[in-house]
Amino acid sequence: MRARDGETIERLSERVDNAWNANETAVENQLFVGEPLREGTLVKIVHPEPYLPQPSQPDVAPDADEGNAPVQGPRRAPRD
Repeated sequence: MRARDGETIERLSERVDNAWNANETAVENQLFVGEPLREGTLVKIVHPEPYLPQPSQPDVAPDADEGNAPVQGPRRAPRD
């Protein structure tokens, strides 16, 4: 999230509904609580959202005709 000029972590967190508290946000961003931020400063925040698993795909082995099979070269005899 980009900060607005002079905005503090607390104000930015309120504006974007950050799930981290001010101390957590400051630590994760190597900033100080209460310090005015510069315009455009990137700040890591957290937006929790529910986990929605994707439908599982069946495990299908690729066909050798599709070019996905491993290629092995000729074996060389050991050198003396």
